[in-house]
Amino acid sequence: MIITKNGLFLIITIGLIALMVMGLGSCSKKEQDSQLTADENVGTISPDEKEGSITVEESVQVDLAVLEAELVPKLLEIEKSIMTDPTNVELRRQFVEAATDEAVKKIRAVGIGKPPETGQESETVLKLVERAAIVDSYRWLAYLQKWSKDPSQPDFGSLSGDLPASHILFVKPTPEQGAIALVETDL
Repeated sequence: MIITKNGLFLIITIGLIALMVMGLGSCSKKEQDSQLTADENVGTISPDEKEGSITVEESVQVDLAVLEAELVPKLLEIEKSIMTDPTNVELRRQFVEAATDEAVKKIRAVGIGKPPETGQESETVLKLVERAAIVDSYRWLAYLQKWSKDPSQPDFGSLSGDLPASHILFVKPTPEQGAIALVETDL
């Protein structure tokens, strides 16, 4: 029997497909239990020590629309006040209080990205404006972490060090600022 190159290719392809199909159904019950996940806004499902049972940990839901409508304007107002009065320790305390969500053990910050004054509006410019908003929110988050420990230090404009590990909640273009970003990190 003579097998051509095309025939050999076909046999190998069919064999690989068969192995893949057989492999998909072969994971054990324990592996299947450990792969269970839930919607992150509802809860977390994790395998229990006893085989075949699971535990559900409740988590607090965060409504991004509420954050955008209520928290973002409040934080932006305080940020603007801090920029005009950078040594005001009471403003820093208000900022930390407004940005802290004890219910979910998070601290949140908002940043602004402004477009260039040339009036260019392209996809690249929009991406750069969004990136600027993210970087600005990281900067405010770094100040919040420092000021939550000691509101008198550092002065606004003199922060140096590492940026905190954080999660971007949203980045949105806005007609007023260019773009805004909301980020959060653990307390």
